[in-house]
Amino acid sequence: MPQRVTRRALLATGVLAGAGAAWTSLSSSWSARFLRARFAELGQQVPPAPHKPAPATWNDNAVTMAWLGPCIGPQAFEQDMAWLAGIVFHELVHSPQYAYYAERGVPQVNPKRSETERLMIALDEYEAYWWSLKRSVELALSSAQQNEIRRRAQYAFIDLDDSTIGSLAQKQQFDAARDELIRRYNAKAGSQVATCRRNLSVCCA
Repeated sequence: MPQRVTRRALLATGVLAGAGAAWTSLSSSWSARFLRARFAELGQQVPPAPHKPAPATWNDNAVTMAWLGPCIGPQAFEQDMAWLAGIVFHELVHSPQYAYYAERGVPQVNPKRSETERLMIALDEYEAYWWSLKRSVELALSSAQQNEIRRRAQYAFIDLDDSTIGSLAQKQQFDAARDELIRRYNAKAGSQVATCRRNLSVCCA
């Protein structure tokens, strides 16, 4: 009989997978501090929602956003609880990555918009797979599951077809690689603003 999984159990399984890891408890990196903060929240009373959605009252000309949970699909449920925990853990690794970008002037990453952003996505995927393999014991992943994650990590690394970023990723210097991509992103954004200003000055002269 298949196991029934509640949403809370689903999230707790992914979070608890790496709870005993020395990296999580001792590292001063952003990712480790983020996970420690999430661990501290376990067992706390969940406050009631401050607002109850009323779709009928929403303005058609406004933007309404909602977080729907980890970005997982049917494939996450095709195997056992260990595989499901691994998928959730993978998505949890993405959370501090996105926050890292946002804090440094990259509010959204669109891989179709620029080469730099495509590399950002590839780097984030590779790092998430790397951490899943690093925590394979805590996640109780089978050899076959580890091989599948390793295969996906290899595909993500192939997409890191930049010598500087690829070299940093191979050394697990993920934040350094991310900083270099953010530098490129901001340099291009600044160049585009300068170009727009020049065009405006010519047009309005």
